[in-house]
Amino acid sequence: MKAGLPLPGGPPGSSAYKSWLSTVTSELPTLHSAAPDNTFADNWYSKSVSYPTWAGYEDYQNSYGMIQGQWDMANVSSSLAQGQGISQWVGIGGDENNDGGFASLVQSGGEIFNYQSNGSTVANMFVEMLSDYNTTPINWCFASGYGSIAPGNNLWGEEEFKGTVDFNGTSYDQYNAIANDVTNSQTTNWQTVDCPSNYVNNSAEAVLEDPANGAVTLPYFSSTADFWNIYTYPPGGEVNGEVAPYILMNLRNGNGSNATPTGWTSETSFGVNYGT
Repeated sequence: MKAGLPLPGGPPGSSAYKSWLSTVTSELPTLHSAAPDNTFADNWYSKSVSYPTWAGYEDYQNSYGMIQGQWDMANVSSSLAQGQGISQWVGIGGDENNDGGFASLVQSGGEIFNYQSNGSTVANMFVEMLSDYNTTPINWCFASGYGSIAPGNNLWGEEEFKGTVDFNGTSYDQYNAIANDVTNSQTTNWQTVDCPSNYVNNSAEAVLEDPANGAVTLPYFSSTADFWNIYTYPPGGEVNGEVAPYILMNLRNGNGSNATPTGWTSETSFGVNYGT
């Protein structure tokens, strides 16, 4: 049996699902994962790299069938310029260096972003799957915003690989994904997403992101963006708690905006601080 969070015993809206949501809400703060044996400490930590859009953690030991994680949505400045914002999420895939040259990604999380010239800001949860299958730039196979969140809210997300499906001779990866706002009891509910199969999913991430891809300065966030209870699973069992190579990612975009993982105490607990 896998360690980690229990899975729902019924579909969204059922009594079993409501009971499960209540259970994980109470259990999330108490779950822990064993740190690796000190004998292998030199192999546990891999490297730190700088990315133009991501700050956080990447595990790349295996092919991943599931990731679960919890985090606090970072507080951003009260006024965001058009095109400015942050997103926080957990996901599988997305690193072309570890995904066979592709950048396909399935993810769920929250975003605070200003899409409008009038200064209007959205703050919602999302579930999406991106594919780089025979296309440039990346195509959205599924992308949607749900509910209303606020800075400081506690969010939880999960992606779970279900298998492959064929449609008109094309093979698609199928995932179930969900994001919950534990603070206000909102949920995206489970969403099923499909994209053409073109990558091996050999990375899993917990990330604070600059969705503008460095086009504008990353907005300040006033407190550390905390992540914890991150559980990553290959198809055959739990990776988390074993000796696994991983990468710490620092955000370095073209405007010099920085965000750096901090307080790294285990594979499952860290924060992201805004730097200068």
